[in-house]
Amino acid sequence: MAARVEDVRALAAIHAREVCAGPDEWMSYLNAAAKFYRYPFADSFLIHAQKPTAQAVASLDDWNEQMGRWVKKGSVGIALFDDGGPKLKLRYVFDIRDTCRGENFKRIYLWRIERRHEPAIRDHLRETYGLTIKDGSSIPVM
Repeated sequence: MAARVEDVRALAAIHAREVCAGPDEWMSYLNAAAKFYRYPFADSFLIHAQKPTAQAVASLDDWNEQMGRWVKKGSVGIALFDDGGPKLKLRYVFDIRDTCRGENFKRIYLWRIERRHEPAIRDHLRETYGLTIKDGSSIPVM
């Protein structure tokens, strides 16, 4: 069943209270939002509200036409606001886990920090921002 604009607004209000409930909840949102840095705040917020484990999202057309992937039958889309017209409506994106490879699929590279690169990243952060050891020894703390 498709969501309605009013339902998504209500979900956003509830999720705002949840995310602001404490530092762990806020960090959960920030970790998710970092994956969707190309999306506006409202979109990343709604993605987190509906599917906090999402890894990479795109519209049905983008998955099919640009990425050569097919959204699996029965997958539930993530509703986002579409304010591009005279009336507010919803558009949907799907997580990569809701897709399968097509014949001419493009490989998706999800960004992550590998353990072997952490020392170089920490050194770079210290040098770039003038941090000391007491400022933190782990990347999240820095």
